[in-house]
Amino acid sequence: VVDTSTSALTGSFVSTSATTPGSYPITVTDNNGTATLDAAFTVNAAPTVSSVSPTGVADTTANTAATVTLTGAGFVGTPKVYLTSTVDGTKLTGVTVTASGGTIAAPVSTLTVSVTPENLVNATPATPGTYTFTVVNPDGGQIPSAALFTVTGNEISEISPSAVPVVAGTYPITVSGGGFTSGAQLTLGGTCA
Repeated sequence: VVDTSTSALTGSFVSTSATTPGSYPITVTDNNGTATLDAAFTVNAAPTVSSVSPTGVADTTANTAATVTLTGAGFVGTPKVYLTSTVDGTKLTGVTVTASGGTIAAPVSTLTVSVTPENLVNATPATPGTYTFTVVNPDGGQIPSAALFTVTGNEISEISPSAVPVVAGTYPITVSGGGFTSGAQLTLGGTCA
């Protein structure tokens, strides 16, 4: 501790991964005696995400936001949230915290965020794939979550009919699935159908 004046002291707290979260007393000792202020300094636990609901969102150009609830522990202050690709580690920002009501005074166990694939930074639109959420508290505390979140693209689940006879004619085909956007085109063997 460096004595900078008679009314203020400056010091440093070194935190490591072994530091136990909690409240700590601050004690000042000098020639005049000792003064202690109990629970004056807090080490926050890093926020953790244990589950995500829903577990995915369709990547569409409709620019529709999905409300996602993150359940875990240690969300505090005005946290930032981002997605990280499990394939190449790309971090996508642009996830909006929607239900904190401003600053979270005490650590909470749920956080509501809004995910709009078209608004995610570093990928426009977001690349379909698997991601993890990371919540970063204002103090910098963060741990990547184990809970997975999927951004899906176009997905074909069924083709009806799946076969037609070799007879001259026009045969309507229905392709069912998800993630299709307005203006999508259907091709059969490379030819527009």
